[in-house]
Amino acid sequence: MRKFFVFCLLIGSLAACGGNENSTPTTQTEPPAQEIVLEPEVPTEPDVIPEPESTTEPETATEPEVPAEPEPPTEAETAAEPEPSIAVGDTIPFGNYQWLVLDLEEDYALVISERIITLRYFHYEITDVTWEMSDMRHYLNSEFFDRFSDEEQMRIRETSIINSDNPWYGTYGGNDTVDKIFLLSLDEVVQYFGDSGALQNQPESIWWVYDRFNRARRTNFEELDDWTWWWLRSPGEYGHQIASIYPSGYILVSGGFAGADWYGGGIRPAMWVEL
Repeated sequence: MRKFFVFCLLIGSLAACGGNENSTPTTQTEPPAQEIVLEPEVPTEPDVIPEPESTTEPETATEPEVPAEPEPPTEAETAAEPEPSIAVGDTIPFGNYQWLVLDLEEDYALVISERIITLRYFHYEITDVTWEMSDMRHYLNSEFFDRFSDEEQMRIRETSIINSDNPWYGTYGGNDTVDKIFLLSLDEVVQYFGDSGALQNQPESIWWVYDRFNRARRTNFEELDDWTWWWLRSPGEYGHQIASIYPSGYILVSGGFAGADWYGGGIRPAMWVEL
């Protein structure tokens, strides 16, 4: 009976506690949050893209090529090669002589023999004579011209020769001519060897031009081993005289006798030659 009483009291106490709305509910504390430790990410291997399979055969190593020897130039190429340049004042060989270049015109050069080639009178007798009718002109364009080979003769150009009167004395110079080989005139020797203006301005009582170009005009004859005078083609003071260059190089405008019974004056031929 006593046990039953105690049991009833216990049931009543529990009911009273459940019916009290103003009672404060018991607060349960949450357990402390656990610290989460992240493990480092392990890098993943990059995706390997497979290379496309080559469809070409692997190259086979070849031996280096040996350069071919150059072929010799053809005749046309050789002919097209430029000749060595030639300037006024140069000395060039032609035939059996050395020639001084006085002027250039396209493919031709005006040349005069560097030295006196021989000694000879201008005409076979002392008489009035011009270049046109002289023995000297005939000799140069026949006997001397024939000393050159056929090929060399083809390279010598015909030239129109102007035979002017003597500028100081007015002596008649004769008709103009066409020649392969000729001698220089008074005007030409001044033009090509140096012009001091003296030929155009005759001094009184003077028969020659003596100036700073004397040295350029003088030359020698090998057999005499000395400076030697040489002929021009212009007339001198009189019709039987021919202008010349004295051994010292001055211009004897009055001239010397055209014909003589001695060895005569020096010859320096001039001509236009194809280069």
